[in-house]
Amino acid sequence: MYLSLLCLAPRKPPPPNLCQAITTDLVGGRFSVLLRRFHLGTLKTMQRALKESGAIISGSAALTIFQAGHFMPNDVDFYVLESGHRRLSSYLRECGYNVDEIYDMHYPFDRQMCTVEVLCREGSPSRLNVIVCEGPHLVSTISRFHSTLVMNYIASYGAVCLYPLWTMNNVGLVTRVDFSGRHPASASVSACIDKYRRRGFTLLYTVGDDRHGGSSTHTREAIRSLHDYDVLFIPFDPVSYDIRDFEGPVSWKVTQVTLIFIC
Repeated sequence: MYLSLLCLAPRKPPPPNLCQAITTDLVGGRFSVLLRRFHLGTLKTMQRALKESGAIISGSAALTIFQAGHFMPNDVDFYVLESGHRRLSSYLRECGYNVDEIYDMHYPFDRQMCTVEVLCREGSPSRLNVIVCEGPHLVSTISRFHSTLVMNYIASYGAVCLYPLWTMNNVGLVTRVDFSGRHPASASVSACIDKYRRRGFTLLYTVGDDRHGGSSTHTREAIRSLHDYDVLFIPFDPVSYDIRDFEGPVSWKVTQVTLIFIC
């Protein structure tokens, strides 16, 4: 309810008392449930690990913080720069996870993703993916995902949704399109889109329908910033409700890319 109210007024900063209600009743609690399910410690210990490593959690796990009830993720994706990789790995080992597989990975749309480590926990089906990125900022990696629906993340200071007007209405804009179906990445993108559609979300290929967003910045050509009012930031601790106290003016532009296969 509270999150839906926020997405109706994207151009104004949310009232502090409203943010506090969300923090206490929803975001912190939902994240704690996720941590217990994957045996990842407590909210406080995870906050400390994320802060010391500079890592963030994104993908399906971050989406469940804003859209609980649709599904439960099968794994948790951590994104970290090389400088914080050792600290994050140390914490995950303390939680009982060990590396099961390592492979080089250049995501079809983002060569900033370099290495993926798959971690497993003995006696548990839980799985973690640690994606080591080159930078310069992890948000630049998130902004290259296959759709705006998964452009959310959890950091040490709270949860961030880059496109709340769409996400809170169960809608995402597909940013990687292959109408020919011949590009090597086509199957991977299609599988992702189908997965979220099965989970009850709507994936769109155009931004012309104003029913799924009211802000002029919600277009594929607009330059966005973490400091925009229509970026939803919910802190874990009621110290500050302004993301500018935690992050600089990180900017990005979502460009809808048509994948072209050349024989």
